[in-house]
Amino acid sequence: MARAIRDGKLRATTTGGTCLTCVLDHLVRIDARRAVLVTDAIVGAAPPALCSRLKGRRIEALILPGGADPSSLVPEPGRKAFRLRGSA
Repeated sequence: MARAIRDGKLRATTTGGTCLTCVLDHLVRIDARRAVLVTDAIVGAAPPALCSRLKGRRIEALILPGGADPSSLVPEPGRKAFRLRGSA
């Protein structure tokens, strides 16, 4: 994936989708205590067993403008997802 920050904005080309399982598995493997996911929220469902391994960690999401409903990103009560404003 090509990415760069220019004029204070992230410019990136993507494959068009996010496998949430891969992202969460990575967070478990590196023993992340907190993370921010930046996504359009077009992801598969978060596997419950993997989510349970992340309990108690601060994982939040920023949903890009025009992104989908973030409900699959916040399966645990108390987790937050924030929708960024702006054009898609």
